[in-house]
Amino acid sequence: MKYWIKLLPALLLLLPACDKKYNLDEGILGEKGEFAYTVRYDSVITVTEDATDYNFAFYIKVLSGNIATNNLTCSLDGLPAGATYSPSSMTVGHMLGGVFPMNIGSLAVGNYYYRLKIYSEKYGNQFYNSVLKIVPRPDYAPTLAAAYDSSFDYCNLSGLAFYKTVATTVADTPYLLRISNAHGLGSGVVVRAWVGTGIVTIPAQPAGSKTIWGSGTYSEDARPGHAGHYIVEIKDTLATISDTDNCTMHLQRGL
Repeated sequence: MKYWIKLLPALLLLLPACDKKYNLDEGILGEKGEFAYTVRYDSVITVTEDATDYNFAFYIKVLSGNIATNNLTCSLDGLPAGATYSPSSMTVGHMLGGVFPMNIGSLAVGNYYYRLKIYSEKYGNQFYNSVLKIVPRPDYAPTLAAAYDSSFDYCNLSGLAFYKTVATTVADTPYLLRISNAHGLGSGVVVRAWVGTGIVTIPAQPAGSKTIWGSGTYSEDARPGHAGHYIVEIKDTLATISDTDNCTMHLQRGL
């Protein structure tokens, strides 16, 4: 009995040490140096040539250890000239990820290779490959090519006018439409219009004895019986030496 009494103080001294070793409130899994993680991100980014911005997002999954004491410094490496991002780097802790807003400027169609760079004290620099693919934007001009037999305009000076017009594509020139009899000015008056994603632009050009320019939008015709048809609405200006008429060109098919 006296033997156990003598050992009791020594056993009590061991209890705090045991409690500290298994203190789960600290959020530490394993001993120091056992931190491990994986990263998830888009390794292939595809955007059209008219895009100017992209948000590069990445996500960190902690496999073991505590990221709060093993912060990761992340950045992008090897972006092509003309492309930028901000901030230049970010430290990832409890948020477990981040977003780099990228400005891709006016990069030409092609593939551009770069890397996500992640630095940690345990692993040093780690690189994760990615490719930015710039592809030609879709050509919607063929979608709008049609005979618009129920078109009409309203102009500030000349008022309301109804007419028929035909929009046709141009061989070997994507995105371009030729609109004949624009504003009802005659079949010989053909206006060039560039088609983008949801937009139509008429650069300044002669239209008979006038000069025309403007821009607008197009959308699917929601009227019954017009499935697959589109309505084009362009706010344009018709100018002569003596006056300027502000108009809205409305191209549609059928009643």
